[in-house]
Amino acid sequence: MQGLNDPEPRIFEMALDGYSTVEITAQLGCSRWTVRRTLNRLGEQLARRLGHEDVNAKREA
Repeated sequence: MQGLNDPEPRIFEMALDGYSTVEITAQLGCSRWTVRRTLNRLGEQLARRLGHEDVNAKREA
């Protein structure tokens, strides 16, 4: 996973495998904030690459 910093690739993999934020934090020893921020950022990057509008704009509406 190019362009990702450690532990970002592992967070992404675990999330795709169905692990919860709590499970990811426990296994990787990082904060909930780190997991949530990483997943949000990856989601935004994916949306941009797929040509979707800002995903956060939909949440605020």
